Amino acid sequence: TNADHMIVEKYISGREIGIDAFVQGGKLKFFLPHDKLVYQTKRTCIPMGHICPIEMSNTLYDELYHQTKLAIEALSLDNCAVNMDVFITEDNHVFVIEATGRCGATGIPEVISEYMGIDYYQIMLQNSLGECVEFPEEQDLKCAVASVLLFSKSSGKLESIECDTDVSVTFDYQKGQTIHGVENGTDRIGMAIIKSESFTDLVARIDSFKRSVIVTLAKE
Repeated sequence: TNADHMIVEKYISGREIGIDAFVQGGKLKFFLPHDKLVYQTKRTCIPMGHICPIEMSNTLYDELYHQTKLAIEALSLDNCAVNMDVFITEDNHVFVIEATGRCGATGIPEVISEYMGIDYYQIMLQNSLGECVEFPEEQDLKCAVASVLLFSKSSGKLESIECDTDVSVTFDYQKGQTIHGVENGTDRIGMAIIKSESFTDLVARIDSFKRSVIVTLAKE
């Protein structure tokens, strides 16, 4: 080509996590790393949910906090929610792969609300109205929360969805509506919010819930 520049990409191998934060009046008021659940489709891996809290060393936590502040400053973000995706290598180097001035998706607002004991949607609305917002201290929290999206492997008219009713579940489709076999996150047919008193028990409850989901399609 006639371009006077080139882009050099580097392959990074590591663990991908998410970070949500909130900045107001130039101050980082909220910072929350969270782990990711993924779903393997025929073509790629897509986000299936998120988990709080995430287990990590204080050193890694401080580095993630530092990189979040740098990203906010570089993008001149203020008075908004912040969502980031980062890679963490085996030697705990942090690489920011995406940073935006918006709230995360895939149940992140619901997870934040349950985990922090707040209404995150309301806080975002208050901020948009110019009101001062506050967050509780994360170290005082004693729970673990996850979001889990529901998918169907096949397309067709929905007959029924069966799943563990001990968790909070919302469905996006009703009986008789056409659903699509999962290819990306927009093919979700519902979402569960699972809460527990410990991270270990939460992981067990997530596995149990995923095994309980049965999607039945109407016969042609």
